[in-house]
Amino acid sequence: MKKTARTIGVLVAIAGATGLGSVQSAYAAAGTVHPMSVVKTSAYGVEGQLDTHPGDGAASWVYGYGQYNAGYVKYQYYDNSIHTLAVPYHGAATVEPGKSVWRIRTCNSSWQCGSWT
Repeated sequence: MKKTARTIGVLVAIAGATGLGSVQSAYAAAGTVHPMSVVKTSAYGVEGQLDTHPGDGAASWVYGYGQYNAGYVKYQYYDNSIHTLAVPYHGAATVEPGKSVWRIRTCNSSWQCGSWT
């Protein structure tokens, strides 16, 4: 319990001194939570990101941004089922699926898709 309180105190100090990005690294270094596993991909003007340890108890987190095109982020579960997150032009969308996501890929509104990441 003392170790946890000491770790939290150090993390709060780091957050105040350097910003939140360092807190995530400190948590991972302290071994108090799973290290964040993030995959990023981009194709045809659509960006996608998968976080397999979002830290809020969700199994996964999928994010998409329509940089210069509307489109989709396709995400695949370990059971091989595939779902789609619609992404607006110059807009973003997110989803926290109910189970772990294996991989993602981005597609534009004409269904031109990049490779699975």
